[in-house]
Amino acid sequence: MFDINGFGESTYGNFSYYEDILAIGIKAKELTPDLQIGYHGISLGGSWATIAFADNSHFYDFANIESAGTTLDEFWIHYPIAYTILKILNLILPKYTNEFSNHLCALP
Repeated sequence: MFDINGFGESTYGNFSYYEDILAIGIKAKELTPDLQIGYHGISLGGSWATIAFADNSHFYDFANIESAGTTLDEFWIHYPIAYTILKILNLILPKYTNEFSNHLCALP
């Protein structure tokens, strides 16, 4: 089990954090095919993991998610400057925002 501390650096996912989580799960399963793969996510890392787990291509067998917000707004509201930037980006990049919303809506 691991806790990702990534900033969009995987070649698989660029700046989409949930794709970084998918990428490390794929690599972990490749390196250790006979072991269960787990994820430990706290706060924003947990929120991104819930989006990653909605993708059927993930290789995780279990997860420990702590203090995850249910939406990005719920997390970022506590950081006024970052929250304002997020709202502006939502207006400028609606396609990207919709992609994440679609992933969240796919959660069981």
